[in-house]
Order: sequence, then structure tokens, then C-alpha cells
Amino acid sequence: MGCGLKVTIFAKKAASTAIGRTTDKTTDKKSAQILDEIRKNPSITNDELVKIVGNITINGIRYHINKMKNAKRIVRRNGKKEGYWETLD
Repeated sequence: MGCGLKVTIFAKKAASTAIGRTTDKTTDKKSAQILDEIRKNPSITNDELVKIVGNITINGIRYHINKMKNAKRIVRRNGKKEGYWETLD
């Protein structure tokens, strides 16, 4: 007798807000560093930014650039190959 089923349910822990703040600070620092490098060299490439900024992937560079483009902080002029970055702020 006593044939039963035991079920254990685990609740998912909420993400810490401190982690979010740290990530935001890191993201802001990376964006600021990328923007600074673009101001120094408007013709800089993503590959060059990866090497200069360090500890970031090409996709990370693309993320920050897209974020700054959407925020109207930078714009690309004259296309991908022969173009350059223009800062708007």
C-alpha cells in the first residue's frame, strides 16, 4: 500500500538588481570607449575597435554601435567600405 507520487517544485530565483546595475555600468563604459575611438578615428573598423577596446567580441561592438545609431549618437556616412562615422552629440 502507499503507492504514491512525490512532486518537488523549485521556484526560479529573481535576477539580482545589483547584477543589472553592474551590467549597465559596463555597457555604458564600453559604449563611451567605442564612441571615444570613433571620435579619434572616424574611419575606424569594427575589427580595429575589437583590438583597441579589448575584452569584447565583434558582436559586442556591433551591439554598441547599433545602440548608439538607434539613440542618434552616431551615423555612418558614405557606405560601409569607403565610409566614416560621424558623431552627432
